[in-house]
Amino acid sequence: MGCDSFIENGGRYEGKQQIIDEMFALSSKIYQPDTYRMDVRNVTANDEYVVMEFMVNATNWKGRLYKDATYCTVFRVADGLIAEVREYVDTYKVKTVNWD
Repeated sequence: MGCDSFIENGGRYEGKQQIIDEMFALSSKIYQPDTYRMDVRNVTANDEYVVMEFMVNATNWKGRLYKDATYCTVFRVADGLIAEVREYVDTYKVKTVNWD
């Protein structure tokens, strides 16, 4: 969530297939896949929600280091399945590191 106007479709995806086809494809265009590291810091859960805080480090396609980016992802679970995902990230950092 945040200032997402530079991300195609506003960074919003619906359904498993669109997430696979578009979100994962976007990440692999921005970051060199073999450099992408995710370090989970905290996970909290209750009956309906799971919240995960993590750090990302990677090298982007320009060779720039994307370092210590903090993310927070909130999963809403219904009937044992993930029904909704909201991700909070410093989009300013994403934009300034990855785009001129």
